[in-house]
Amino acid sequence: MINVKLPDGWLLEPYSKRDGDDGFFTLQSPTQPPLWVTIDFKARKLRSGISTTGSTYATPGKINFEGRGWRQRLVDEGVKFLRNVAK
Repeated sequence: MINVKLPDGWLLEPYSKRDGDDGFFTLQSPTQPPLWVTIDFKARKLRSGISTTGSTYATPGKINFEGRGWRQRLVDEGVKFLRNVAK
């Protein structure tokens, strides 16, 4: 499992039957109805909804998903993306 902090009520779960070994996890918002983003930890990218193919979310500015803490920054960006969608 990926060791990151999530806001209260949010869920991060492996997407595939291989328990995340392929790097895909879904991040679910606590909203009703729930919203999802797929996090590809191997490619270090986000996809809107639940999907392992297709276009990825272009992060604004110069967010760096390298170095120490990159997994947390990637999850934080997913949370920010879904919060903006829910507005």
